[in-house]
Order: sequence, then C-alpha cells, then structure tokens
Amino acid sequence: MDLTIAIAVYNGEKYIERCIMSIVNAFNKVKSDSFKLKVLAINDGSKDNSLNVLKSFEEKYDYINIIDKENGGLSSVRNLSIELCDSEYIWMIDIDDEITIDSLDIISTKSFSDINIFNYDIFDSTGKFLKNSKRVRLEERTTLKEKKDLLLQDTASWHYIFRTEFLKKSGIRFLNQKLYEDFNWNLKVMLVAKEISTFTEAIYEYYLTDGSIMRNKNLNRRGEIFDVFTDILDFYKNNDEYELYKTELEYWGIHNLLYVNYMDAFIIDSKAKLLDDYLHYLNSNFPEWTKNKYFRELSTKRKFVIFCVKYKLKFLLKLIKAFTE
Repeated sequence: MDLTIAIAVYNGEKYIERCIMSIVNAFNKVKSDSFKLKVLAINDGSKDNSLNVLKSFEEKYDYINIIDKENGGLSSVRNLSIELCDSEYIWMIDIDDEITIDSLDIISTKSFSDINIFNYDIFDSTGKFLKNSKRVRLEERTTLKEKKDLLLQDTASWHYIFRTEFLKKSGIRFLNQKLYEDFNWNLKVMLVAKEISTFTEAIYEYYLTDGSIMRNKNLNRRGEIFDVFTDILDFYKNNDEYELYKTELEYWGIHNLLYVNYMDAFIIDSKAKLLDDYLHYLNSNFPEWTKNKYFRELSTKRKFVIFCVKYKLKFLLKLIKAFTE
C-alpha cells in the first residue's frame, strides 16, 4: 500500500499539531512493513503562523512535505494535491480534523478500488464525541450501477480514499472559487469510477468548528449552489446517465436546497429572496420531487421541515428555529 495524505491548510495554526500528530501516531501503529506513507501539506497563503509550524514538522519527519502557495481557495489546493501526488492512493483531509489511531493500520490491510469509502466519527469543537456517521453499513466491492444509493454518501472528500491514477485520468477537477466544491466534484468522480469499495470502520475524526462552510453567513455565496448543481446535472446529461440517476440527483436537490441550505439561509435572514429561489429551482428541475423514494424514507422531522418550506409556512419554521437554538 502506497498512500499520500494531502492536507489543505489555511490559517490552521491552532489545529496543525493535533492533525499531523494524529497521522504520526497512526503511522507508528502500522504493522505492515510494505505500507508507504507520504504527507503533503499545502499552505494556501495563510496569514497566521501556519507555514512556520508546518515547516517544523517537515524538519522532524522525512515523509512530510510542505508546499507554500498563494491563496487560491480550497479547490486550488485539492487540484494541486492530485497533480503532485505520486502515490498509488490519495486521501485528502482538512487541517482542523484528525485521523484515528488505527486508521493507517486498517488501510494497510485493505484491497482498494478506484474509490474507497469509510465511516467517520463526529466531534464538537471541544473534542467531545457526538456520534459515528454509520454511513457505510456493509463491506463490499461494487459499482455505482449496481448500488445507486452510493451516490447519496456524504460528499466531503475526506470521506473517501481515491486511486490516484483514476483521478488523474478522469480529468475531473474541483471548481475554482465555489462553495460546495466537494459536492460537485464527488458526484462527478463517483459516476466515472469503474469500481467502488465500502468499509465499515471509522478512520476519520470530523470536528464541528466555527470555520465550517455551513456556518458561512454570506447569502450571496450560498446562491452558488445553483451553478454548482446545474453543472452536475449537465455532467450527467452529457454522459447520457441523467435518467439512470435522476432519482438520486433529485434527492440531492431536496436535501441540499430545501433542507440544509434553506434552513441555514432562513436562520440568517427569514425574508431573503434566496429562500424562494431554492424552491423555484427544485420545482423547475424536478417538478415531481415529492414522489422521490428517498424523500419518502426521511424522518418525520425532516419531512415536516420540508413540508413547511414547500408551503412557505415560515411561522412554523421560526418555531423550529427557536426550539433548536
């Protein structure tokens, strides 16, 4: 097994030691002599002391390499990681998270495909364990056509380990200067992968920090979801796969537009025009979305929130907001 862990770093000074030491400690636990590791940390023009802290680890560990570049956003870092990676597999993670102590030992024992999906644990910003994702419930090697609901896995890039050659040959890159870049990129690479493997172990520790994209209060940037989602739909149509995966794409529209983004934007400004735009976009592209099989399987709570959005019952949404604060 030959793996590069690529870390995106921007103003992550206070997280660097925690993140990198989780990798160092996990590497020390690997039992396989044939496992090879590289760590590629790309500093994206940080304004704090991130670069100097990174260099201190580069001097101490010969498998850690630091790249310093002008600020270009997360997508530019992900794209550069793919370009520079010369390992067989690549795992792209965030500086404010960790990998589990047994993660690399687990990885060293697996037989991988183009895309490999693991579970992850979720922690709050204080380090308190909240829950296991339980997104993967079965260990198997399959294809997207055989198991279309794999398209509904969490789209964060750290949820996956990729075969580097597959990514390079696909030519698919992250959209520059857009939010939801993982969402767009992931749904594209999932479509073109020949094989996908799933594993039940949790190997990543995701921390809910104040820097999360979902805490971005810029409503104008939240409108980027329309261009990003349209780009995905066009990609599936251009590859003659839209009809085959229409139900899954439709569900992503319901989830992203009417649940996640709508409620986040509603909390910022309950009178924003963007709220109506979310509903209009979904109705225009998926006029029969209420019949979606995945929507029907949602929890009562989520269906109730979406019901309130559909019928513009904002007074009920305000009550929901009040009870969840």
